[in-house]
Amino acid sequence: MRDYSRDLVALRNQVGINQQMAANLLKTPFRTYQRWEQEGSRMHTAFMELLRFKCSAPKDVIATYLVEVNTEPTPAEIKSARLKYGIEEPDLAGQVIYMKDKTWYRWESGKRKMKRAFLELFYLKQRTPTPIYEQYAKKREIA
Repeated sequence: MRDYSRDLVALRNQVGINQQMAANLLKTPFRTYQRWEQEGSRMHTAFMELLRFKCSAPKDVIATYLVEVNTEPTPAEIKSARLKYGIEEPDLAGQVIYMKDKTWYRWESGKRKMKRAFLELFYLKQRTPTPIYEQYAKKREIA
């Protein structure tokens, strides 16, 4: 986690959205977003990557992301997402979105709640031409 406050302001100004819209894009409470931007509170790298991805899309596409969905994914939905892309190890799925070991497992087992934005980023990254998890798999084979 790090302070992305300057990056957040610059990115938001670049695409012409306000703080509420940025919070909606990240599916996070408005006050939380304000703390990240104004008070320099630290945020997870996954949130910044998701915002960069969404803000790089055409403006009409950005508008589709502004629908507010605050429901948390269920453990079954989380496991299904991992298996959909052929990732057998929960820790490997977690690495795709910069999570520590055992975090994905805890989400799948229901011991922790996953933020919707993390699952959304996971899906977006898996749709890239070379899924990120393949890069991690190759690193593990070498180690």
